[in-house]
Amino acid sequence: MTVDGDDYSSILLHVGTNLGHLATFKILPEANGRYNVQSVGSMSLDDRVIYIAPLNADSGRPAYASQTAVGNLRNSVKVNGVLVAVTPTGARIFKPATTKGAHKTWDTAACEAAAVV
Repeated sequence: MTVDGDDYSSILLHVGTNLGHLATFKILPEANGRYNVQSVGSMSLDDRVIYIAPLNADSGRPAYASQTAVGNLRNSVKVNGVLVAVTPTGARIFKPATTKGAHKTWDTAACEAAAVV
């Protein structure tokens, strides 16, 4: 999916920690057949990250780095993606790797598990 500011899609790795940090890394191919990993940003959330879901913003389908999706990178297929990050006290939806987006917090309950259906 695309990173905020890019006009092309990349393989992205999203990492959440129990301290509430969420980092995004871009994985790019090099000419010699190897891959290069670049940090493209991070953000702090209000609590530990329990679920991360990359979604295609146009279709609502998951934006995973499947074999087909990675193969489409050669054909310049652009995936306009967003990331859903869930913590025990709230959820955020935003375009990686910025902090701009929407969020919802809840005070009366704690989320222990999350999924996109």
